[in-house]
Amino acid sequence: MRLSLVSLLALSFLVRMADAQEKGAGDGKWKEAMQAYKDDFKKKSVRFKKRAIEALPASDIRTITFIIEEEKLLSSKDWWIRYTAASQLAKIRDPELRQKLLTYAKSSDPKIREGIMTTLAISNDPADAPVILEALKDSTWQVRRMACWAAGQQKVKEAVDPMIEMIHWVDKGGNERQKGDPHPRVQGVCLYNLEEITGQTQFADDADQWRTYWARNKDKTLPKVKRFGVGDFGDVKGIEFNDTVGPGGTG
Repeated sequence: MRLSLVSLLALSFLVRMADAQEKGAGDGKWKEAMQAYKDDFKKKSVRFKKRAIEALPASDIRTITFIIEEEKLLSSKDWWIRYTAASQLAKIRDPELRQKLLTYAKSSDPKIREGIMTTLAISNDPADAPVILEALKDSTWQVRRMACWAAGQQKVKEAVDPMIEMIHWVDKGGNERQKGDPHPRVQGVCLYNLEEITGQTQFADDADQWRTYWARNKDKTLPKVKRFGVGDFGDVKGIEFNDTVGPGGTG
């Protein structure tokens, strides 16, 4: 049976209304999530605070503004709070909601920009690559550090060339061969994630070897990195991040 133009328009309207309702998650669902959040977040244990954040619906645009603007969870002094908040944002898959989320990558608050990079590292969406590449040039070292981590987690091959330029290279004689990124706490994350993307672990901070290798291999299928004790950068859970063992750090 053919539908009239009026019927098609009406059907289209109902579909859009259903989508809008889903992005709003419904007032009842939102109020329920808010109550669960308030009940758990006021408790001292981080376990309850994590559960409070995880109660927020990932299909609701209000979750984005609540986490980032109202509760400012991405700016928390507690790494696990920041990480859990980023993980909840990473669950957002609706294209329109993700576009809203990605606008915060240009926030004037560096803590928010850093948190968005954590989110992109967790979400592993190939469409995020341009945002990650832009963040490698950020004026704040914490954002650049997390952009390196996001690039490694997402295996962003386009990030290899700029990350090679970020290497601070000093030869065995103590001569500075390449200045690289001005902040030393970016270096370890940059090098580690170069290895994650390329599958190579033998070049250390020798930028020339990296350039030569990448010129020859960027168009090939790259090997998986082989290493032991990957800790916080791999699949081991339950370790608290700090500046010596992880990308999140305390600074």
